Amino acid sequence: MFIGWIILGCYYWVQNQRNIALICCLLAFVSALGQFAALAFTLRERAAQQIYRALSSKDVKHE
Repeated sequence: MFIGWIILGCYYWVQNQRNIALICCLLAFVSALGQFAALAFTLRERAAQQIYRALSSKDVKHE
């Protein structure tokens, strides 16, 4: 998505439609931020699962 917005922005920049090109570049920036946020959320969830597994494997019931 990011690359598509950049290419579209470059196309409009060449066509001397600067406003549309700037909007496309802003959308590319927002798209990249969204991808980083999704990656951060995924990594956080994975780390939480690993911590939970590590803690649950150490829980040994002593009778």
